Amino acid sequence: SDGRRVYFNKDGQAIRMEDRFGNYINISGSGMNFSMTSSSGIKVTCSTPSLDDLSVVTVNVYKENQLLKTITYEQTNFKINTNDNYVFAWYITKKTDENKKVTNYSYQTNRNYIVGSDKYWSVNLTGIEFPTGLKAVYTYGKGIFVDWKTKDSSRTKYVERTYDRITGVSY
Repeated sequence: SDGRRVYFNKDGQAIRMEDRFGNYINISGSGMNFSMTSSSGIKVTCSTPSLDDLSVVTVNVYKENQLLKTITYEQTNFKINTNDNYVFAWYITKKTDENKKVTNYSYQTNRNYIVGSDKYWSVNLTGIEFPTGLKAVYTYGKGIFVDWKTKDSSRTKYVERTYDRITGVSY
């Protein structure tokens, strides 16, 4: 309704996005090795050593085929076995910018969500250390939301669920 369009290839992958003014982004590649080129002449490439190794992601930004910056992200994964199915969550632990300045990220994993007979997990950002030495520390508490799809065992009220939510940030 707002004039945006998304085009897909035969495999269902997005290959182009346009707005109502004719601005576009073309997308090529697959997985974590892809590039995006905008109608303004900016091109961003994203690559990893292999599809099996996502521990380092390199992002290059070009303007009219001239390299403007390279940013490298180091990642690690959180792996949990849920009913004999492994679930992976990759999260960034370190970012190195084009000036070789490093930003570090720290996390806490929570494997203790149990809702009915289902297990859930989360990876919560707990800190960022910026190249300037400034540190941001995030604290978490429990939030509550109503699961409007599930009633309690008496079938009289909906179930309340808890989740981790940021309750404070200090610098």
